[in-house]
Amino acid sequence: MMAAADESIFAPDEFGLLVETAIHAGQHREPLIANTDSAAVNGPYVKAAVALRDHFGDDKRRFESAMARFVALMHLFSHNRLEQWVRTSANNATAQDIHPAVIHAAAQMKLNKSGKFPERKFLSLVAALASEQYRGLAGWGPTTQL
Repeated sequence: MMAAADESIFAPDEFGLLVETAIHAGQHREPLIANTDSAAVNGPYVKAAVALRDHFGDDKRRFESAMARFVALMHLFSHNRLEQWVRTSANNATAQDIHPAVIHAAAQMKLNKSGKFPERKFLSLVAALASEQYRGLAGWGPTTQL
């Protein structure tokens, strides 16, 4: 099942919008189903999945790919593997920005059999993209190899 979800890659800008959509939906305070606090029903990943499903409609393959990539990205983020590539947002002190090279890599790298990004390979690609395609990006310090 994971292989089918991994077939679809995204343009970095498109995936960036999908990540923003999923994060915004996951942080929404309103429950999807009223009168329950169950994370299985109203948790952030469920809310993100609903938002992405709404975005893709009947395109199950692209939905599954986007969701799998989002979950893999959030795994790295929540385990502090992206510290060098995350900063406090200039527009909101309680929010964080993710370097575009991270989004670019997540949009296109193949997931492993566990549904995650191979960490070393992923971080190496992020560093290469940051120095090659996003060099001198305003507001981000010099990029170094992890």
